[in-house]
Amino acid sequence: MLLPIIVLLPFAVIAISIARGLSHAETAAAIAVSEAVLQTGYFFGLLVRLIASLAMQSFTAAGFSRGRRDGTTRRNDRHTAPPAGASGP
Repeated sequence: MLLPIIVLLPFAVIAISIARGLSHAETAAAIAVSEAVLQTGYFFGLLVRLIASLAMQSFTAAGFSRGRRDGTTRRNDRHTAPPAGASGP
């Protein structure tokens, strides 16, 4: 999805530059700036994605996301009550 934007962006900048009457040097500078802004945004997006994935890995590795399968918590889930007709010791 990014490749068509990278390809079409210089043509859009050229069209806007012609409409505004910019010189060749100003048009080249506008193309360079627009591509730099696009590439910087892409880089920061990758950086945020990396940080988020590392944070999620450390979150799951620490065991914070493990819990009961049904989502409930019980205080004494290891101890069960004796059956209804059982006699005591």
